[in-house]
Amino acid sequence: MYDVDDVQDDVDVDLIRHVLANGIPVLTVCRGTQIANVALGGSLVQHMENPHRHVVNPVTLTAHAAHLGLSDEPVTASCYHHQAFGQPLCS
Repeated sequence: MYDVDDVQDDVDVDLIRHVLANGIPVLTVCRGTQIANVALGGSLVQHMENPHRHVVNPVTLTAHAAHLGLSDEPVTASCYHHQAFGQPLCS
């Protein structure tokens, strides 16, 4: 692992736990989803082999896009992480 920031990780986990405990809606993306998974008791695979890094994929937000003021047109999203869900988050 590299570029680990224990203080940032602690703040992010505490924030996720706070919003969930208080019923505050939260949208997590990429690292945020991984942090939420860990905060709820899930785990991470610490390193995925290539080709998962620097891959570009199309993403389309369809459900509730108009309600959120977003387009339902596809956009490209880059993947730069090297971790993935191990055990999924607990419900």
